[in-house]
Amino acid sequence: MSKDKTWQLASRVFITGQIMLVSDLHIGADDLSVSGEYYFASPNNPIIRDYKNDPMIPASSLKGCMRSEMDLQYHKFMIANEDSREGEVVKLLRKGNKSIGAVLCNNPNCWVEKVFGRPSNDPLREPTRLQVCDSLIEEKVESIVRTENAIHRILSSANP
Repeated sequence: MSKDKTWQLASRVFITGQIMLVSDLHIGADDLSVSGEYYFASPNNPIIRDYKNDPMIPASSLKGCMRSEMDLQYHKFMIANEDSREGEVVKLLRKGNKSIGAVLCNNPNCWVEKVFGRPSNDPLREPTRLQVCDSLIEEKVESIVRTENAIHRILSSANP
């Protein structure tokens, strides 16, 4: 017999805000043309655009940035090695002789996982409590593709 929980929405809180860019921002997309064909002279990651062809920041990128900041603030990124007992090591980055890993919390009451969600195969998984929407621009912005340096994809030679 399974112990399935039933969930009920108790309330909603709407938080809105504005993002002010103080430096260049790049959110890349697949490098497909409008017709769906690959072309060789394209940049690696063209700009993601909305239905009006204006640059936008996808909700997945915003939510990922917010979760990364919460993980950093609440010590979720710990120095770990492959046999870490602190949690499941998700990603290891080699830095000298130490491994710095992103570790999932095994605490069922961890609020970061409650808000942002857990992997789908996690037995402690619950419904995500946070919904993030795409960030659209309010004023006309300039978008440029920088072509100062390019690498030919076939020949692997650089053009300064």
